[in-house]
This record gives sequence, C-alpha cells and structure tokens, in this order.
Amino acid sequence: MKIIPAIDIIDGKCVRLSKGDYNTKKIYNEDPVEVAKEFESFGIRFLHVVDLDGAKSKHIVNQKVLENIASSTALHIDFGGGLKSAEDIETAFSSGAQQITLGSIAVQNPEFCVEMIQKYGPDKIILGRTLKTERSKPPAGWKEVMKMWWISFFSTRKRNSIGNMYRYFKGWNAGRSLHRSLY
Repeated sequence: MKIIPAIDIIDGKCVRLSKGDYNTKKIYNEDPVEVAKEFESFGIRFLHVVDLDGAKSKHIVNQKVLENIASSTALHIDFGGGLKSAEDIETAFSSGAQQITLGSIAVQNPEFCVEMIQKYGPDKIILGRTLKTERSKPPAGWKEVMKMWWISFFSTRKRNSIGNMYRYFKGWNAGRSLHRSLY
C-alpha cells in the first residue's frame, strides 16, 4: 500500500476545503514547495497535486506551482484539476508531472480519455474521481453532481482496462479522503 499525500492549490497556496465548498477555503501554508519538501524529508516519494482553481475554471491554472515543486524536489508528481484539453495535459507533463489524473472529463468525454491514454500510455494517465458516498459523483471542481452510478462507471472502465484507475473517497462530513486502487 502506498500512502500518497495531496496538496490542494488555490491562488498558488495550499488549502483545504470543507465538503468541497470553495467558500470554506482554509489556507494551511502559503508555500506549496515548502510543504512538498517537508513531505520529501519524511521519505515520501509520491505527491498528488490538485489545481482547484483549474478544476473550477475547467483549464489548468497553477502550472507554475507544479513547475516549482517539480524543479525543487525529486517527488513523483501526479497532477489533476482542470485538465480538459490535450493542451492542458501537455502543459501538465511539460511542467513536471509524471502522471496526471483525469476526473470529471472521464465521465463527460471518455473517448478523449482513451485518446490521451493511447497517446501517453496507461502508466501516465489515472482516471480518478472524488465520490460522494450516496452513489452520486461531484465532478467539475465539486460544483455539480452527475447522476451516474459510480459502481457502473468504474466497472465499465475496469472491464475495458483503460489505464490506471483510482477511487478517491472523500467523506463530505469528515473532510478526509481515502485513496485506494481498484486493481
């Protein structure tokens, strides 16, 4: 089992949202590079970086933060949030991500995801979702809920063997997440 810490970014700062509500933003560190270096000093080798500005605006926003973390650490970075186009994905990889996580786009445009997996390889693309426990999914930066049964979504993707797939369970009341692989 790998424990992979995450850094959520808004306005270039490390934040935590309560129940996915942007109005509850709490800044816990002004410097994401400092946080990433601290994780690395504890022996962490992998980091998940989430561009919440990107998720909300539906395009990559905090690529400079990604560049700074990648150039200042040896961490294996998985980047997500706002990756809706081939250009956004290329920007994430060229900014230092070793992997990317495609979230709501995997539901909204699965053909695009297959195309990106074919282009970059299944080891570079993760299909991930933050899931609400009542079987509905909050894509697009937690701003909307899609009425697609998550079991059906993941079962279809697993059956088709499309890339790496992870589930991110986030208890909206607890504000904590558990990351586990489907495979």
